[in-house]
Amino acid sequence: MWATRASSITAAWSAAPQADDALIARLDGIIYDLQTGEGDYGLTKNPSREFQRQLAQLKLVWESMKTAIPLVRTGQAPTAALYDLSQQHFELADQLVLYAEQNSTGKLARSIAFYFGSLVLLIAGFAIFQKKSQRELEQSVSTDKLTGLLTRAGFETKAAQLLRRERRWDWPGQDEPLVQESAWRLLL
Repeated sequence: MWATRASSITAAWSAAPQADDALIARLDGIIYDLQTGEGDYGLTKNPSREFQRQLAQLKLVWESMKTAIPLVRTGQAPTAALYDLSQQHFELADQLVLYAEQNSTGKLARSIAFYFGSLVLLIAGFAIFQKKSQRELEQSVSTDKLTGLLTRAGFETKAAQLLRRERRWDWPGQDEPLVQESAWRLLL
């Protein structure tokens, strides 16, 4: 019985090509790509065991469908059997796509978290470096590199700071020349 059925399947496949034969070959290629990561479609193999287990189930149903298609074409099998197999195939395919989507969403979330964490660290490092560079620049503008003494710009800045501080303290007689002169001497 099986030999007769197998020979009729072979005869049906070798008969005139049908319009959906290209689609059947394409689905074979997609399953192969998903299992191996190699092939004409450039699909990546998902290394998850659960994904590969579900894909193996899908392939078994697909192989059953491919066996049923020529039998339905030649009238040796009812279309209801092929319909049931295709329903089972689409349910498995939906589960497989959902699993792959959830898996890739988790990977995407981890990648985004890593990216933003790296970005925050990079910005913090840049801010620290910029603050340090700004202090060094301000120091080089206000200090003579050879002697280490204040330059004129540094002296004027320091004097202005001391005078502002003196005004905040509100010393009695701060407008008198002696107080102003003693403030300038603090700088020296």
